[in-house]
Amino acid sequence: MRLKWLSISVILLVCVLFNVQAGNGKKKKPAIEFNAISLKGDSVRLSNFKGKYVLLDFWASWCIPCRKTNPELVKLYRNFHDKKYLSADNFEIISISMDREVNECKNAIEEDNLYWKYQLCDGLGSDGQISKDYKVAFIPTEILIDPEGNILGKNLRIDEIEDLLNNQKQP
Repeated sequence: MRLKWLSISVILLVCVLFNVQAGNGKKKKPAIEFNAISLKGDSVRLSNFKGKYVLLDFWASWCIPCRKTNPELVKLYRNFHDKKYLSADNFEIISISMDREVNECKNAIEEDNLYWKYQLCDGLGSDGQISKDYKVAFIPTEILIDPEGNILGKNLRIDEIEDLLNNQKQP
């Protein structure tokens, strides 16, 4: 009996640590609204992306794992941006840089060919409001948001994001 409770405790801990949600009746966690100005000067309000899958990509130019992930993000965007989904218009990436030097961020965007439209860098690093609201503890951090504006997952690997999006594509 003791072993059974220990096993259940370990499973629950793993679920909490890896953000696993079970059951169809689960309450969805809504994404936190933000309004920011992109590096191109455009207003970026999260609620304007309802009806789309959105990936929030928290990264920095000085972060080696982030820079190694960037080519995978470029491929992900190329493969999923213009696809048709069962419950969404398309897929977008909003990159949120944790850089304190905006020019370093801009240089990395150009070097890594991060060509999607929505690039944010306020120069506040981890003190930025969006990273605080989403409790970003490390980078890279990926947060996938569904077309209704709910968080599907946090700290997902690129292959997990691909699987989720592939399962939602129209046949």
